[in-house]
Amino acid sequence: TSLLLLSHIPSPFPRLSLGYELHVAILNVVNYHVPQDRKRVILVGVPQGTRYTFPTRNHV
Repeated sequence: TSLLLLSHIPSPFPRLSLGYELHVAILNVVNYHVPQDRKRVILVGVPQGTRYTFPTRNHV
């Protein structure tokens, strides 16, 4: 079993000041209509000041 730490992933967003906020979640994709029972790191960049929430779980 491997452990993923976000500190191990270089993030250019804060350094470049591109005007985006980064939202990060670890989701099991089987809950989102994907035929795999695996956890994935999902990164979503949105313009600063934009509200973002990850979609709710949907079981197939």
